[in-house]
Amino acid sequence: MSIFKRDAELPTSSPRPTYGSPPPTASSREPVVTRVARGTRIQGEVAGSTELLIEGEVEGTVKVDSRVVIGSSGVVRGEVEADEVLVGGTILGDVRGRERVEVGTSGRLEGDIAAPRVTIAEGAFFKGKVEMTGQRGSKGSSGSAEKAAESGPGKRSEDSAEPGSGQKPSRS
Repeated sequence: MSIFKRDAELPTSSPRPTYGSPPPTASSREPVVTRVARGTRIQGEVAGSTELLIEGEVEGTVKVDSRVVIGSSGVVRGEVEADEVLVGGTILGDVRGRERVEVGTSGRLEGDIAAPRVTIAEGAFFKGKVEMTGQRGSKGSSGSAEKAAESGPGKRSEDSAEPGSGQKPSRS
């Protein structure tokens, strides 16, 4: 017997890490979120199908088939395309939301927005254009459905002018 027990057998039941296997999860219903942490900087394209939370910096395009959340410390310099885009930090580039885009009170967006639903909170900074796409009027539509809806019941659509056209409605 030695003083430091060097002759004793080492335990063999300790689990060894296996590289390449997914980490265990608490529940299969838990949403998978990819996180770009504060202090992390990524250059290039970020693409995937899981939710993306950006609290660091991304320089390049972001294309996700889920939700993208820009945290209050997050900065994106480039285009963002996702089902939903929630901006609490800064985006310097165009944003395309397949379902919606929301700029929160701490959000700053310098670029154009294209989405069926757009929300810009009071106190948010936005510099760019908004294009409403999808359900009511997709790109390339003539706008006749909107024009008919604006004319209302009891009015003929040719008696109403397009809003912002500078034309006065014709009266018979």
